[in-house]
Order: sequence, then C-alpha cells, then structure tokens
Amino acid sequence: MNAATVSANSANTNKKRALLLFFCIAVFAMAVMFAGAAFAQRAEGLVTVRVAVLFDAPSAQAKKKLILSGGYPLRQISAVSGWRKVLLSSGESGWVRADAVRKGRAALALADGAIVKTDPSDSAPGAFYAKAGVVLEVLGKARAGWWQVLHSEGEAGYAAAREVWVNF
Repeated sequence: MNAATVSANSANTNKKRALLLFFCIAVFAMAVMFAGAAFAQRAEGLVTVRVAVLFDAPSAQAKKKLILSGGYPLRQISAVSGWRKVLLSSGESGWVRADAVRKGRAALALADGAIVKTDPSDSAPGAFYAKAGVVLEVLGKARAGWWQVLHSEGEAGYAAAREVWVNF
C-alpha cells in the first residue's frame, strides 16, 4: 500500500465515523423529543365528569377495578382511542372511558386532611380545613411547596403541597 491509498482509506474512515456520529445524534434528538411529548401527555390533569368505572384494560369487557365519583381527580398516563390510562392518588392505575373525563386541575386532600391557609406560609392563619378526600380546584402554584386552591363552596386559600395530591 502506498501513502496515497492509506490517506484515502483514512479519509473514508473519518467520513464514516462522522456520518455515524451524526446519525447517533439525530436518533438521540428524536428520542428526547418523543420522551418530552410522552411526558407532556402523561402529566395532563383530568377529572371525572360523572361517575366513572376504572377498568384494568382499555375495554368495557375488562375487569372493573373501582367506581369513581364525579369530580374525582386523575393524572393521565397515556391514551388509546376512546380510553385514558390514569393514575389515582393512591398510586393505583387503570383505564377510564375518554368521555367520562375532562381536562381539569384538581387537588385531593390527603389522609390527614389539609389546613388551607390565607397566605402560602406555614405561619399564616387557616382559611378553612379540607377533610381527607375533599377535592379542591387548583387555581395555580403560589410558590414552591404551595398551591392556590378553591373549595366547591367558594372558599379559597393556599394548600401546602405535602397535604394534597395534585393531578398534573
């Protein structure tokens, strides 16, 4: 082999390496995009619009796991035609019919209940007490560790994130 042949082979090898690197970067970028889209879909908050059945698969013939009351907050994990896979505050997951839910930002008072404050601070006076299982509408995030919430009877305030489960 002469020097010209070695130089040509080296150039071809470098081109192949560059092409392989470009391909790997492109595949990685697409994976990141799809993962971001999947996370955005999974993080969507839903609430039941009426009594809904939680199934163990996306089919009306699947095993029924639970009956959920109207207004119950759920976190969407994924979607299949006509069905939503959801996560409950208990950590249990299952499938509900898509027409049984709507988009909605809600919080569920946890086992010890939630003391909803007048300001987003542990030292603020209590505005009202939400018993365990009470659903609150989430108006927004006040600051780290606090959610601005609204009770169905019109009372508003700030719930500590440690005292409520938020569906998004």
